[in-house]
Amino acid sequence: MSDIKNPFEAVEIDRVFLSRAELSAPWGISMPTMPNMLLFHLVVEGVAWIRFANQGDRHRVSQGQLSLIPHGDPHDFYDGACRRMTPLFDIPRQEITSHYEVLEHGGHGNHSLTLCGAVKLNHPLSQLMLRGLPNIVVVEEWDEEERVWAENTFQFLFREAKKQAFASKEIIMHLSEVLVFQGIRHWFSQNAEKRSIVKALADERMTRVINAVQDDPNRKWSTLHMAKTAGMSRSAFTERFSKLFGVSPSDFVRNLKFDLAEIYFRTENLSIGEVADRLGYESEAAFARAFKRIKGTSPGRLKGKGKA
Repeated sequence: MSDIKNPFEAVEIDRVFLSRAELSAPWGISMPTMPNMLLFHLVVEGVAWIRFANQGDRHRVSQGQLSLIPHGDPHDFYDGACRRMTPLFDIPRQEITSHYEVLEHGGHGNHSLTLCGAVKLNHPLSQLMLRGLPNIVVVEEWDEEERVWAENTFQFLFREAKKQAFASKEIIMHLSEVLVFQGIRHWFSQNAEKRSIVKALADERMTRVINAVQDDPNRKWSTLHMAKTAGMSRSAFTERFSKLFGVSPSDFVRNLKFDLAEIYFRTENLSIGEVADRLGYESEAAFARAFKRIKGTSPGRLKGKGKA
């Protein structure tokens, strides 16, 4: 595998779901925790607010603005005044496809139309990139060179969201992917102090290590082995890696292996034991315990969902 010069080029979106929501005040939706997912809300008409549990601040998302919830944190998505939140999965919806649904919620007051979705960035590098983002990103205003493109894209998206014509759902989903990437890139461009993660992913020594671990996940990667791959001393490598990525080398290896396990379960017909062996675990039980501790669910349950 060649070194990754652009941190975005190896990251692909695995679509999970997209909802077109017709909302009328009073309305309020309690969004659950979605680990390892990036959530987004695009307000087509009206206005919406986002509020996180145990946080005093809230965030207004006006018409034409895009908000990203990079870490899948639970939050309230509401009209700004509603006090009673309805859990997302308690709201009736019309399933158009396995990836696209339409829902209506609320009373008879002011109207809002939103496009909301959950996506998974399926390359292990993406988790390193997302760690550089806060719990919410609201793109309120685009750069001048982005503005015309963004406005035209929004208008195209809004038109498709309203009319639901032939192939509208496919157009909406693909344009949503573009907006997610654009939103991430926009945030990094506006926050120079956070660009170290982007620079880190373009660091030849760091990407050499990341690629090597990903290419040979069965190996018991010690920090010393990784340092030698980078051509650095153990102490210098550990310090640089931890500073750039915000995670220790050993934690990175562990997280990458479990991210790969999720990919194997979704894309290959492997048993839990086979995945454990591929990732260098001595027993299926040890792998299952570690996986559940980190991912919050058993590999058996995840494998079952992948088959479905």
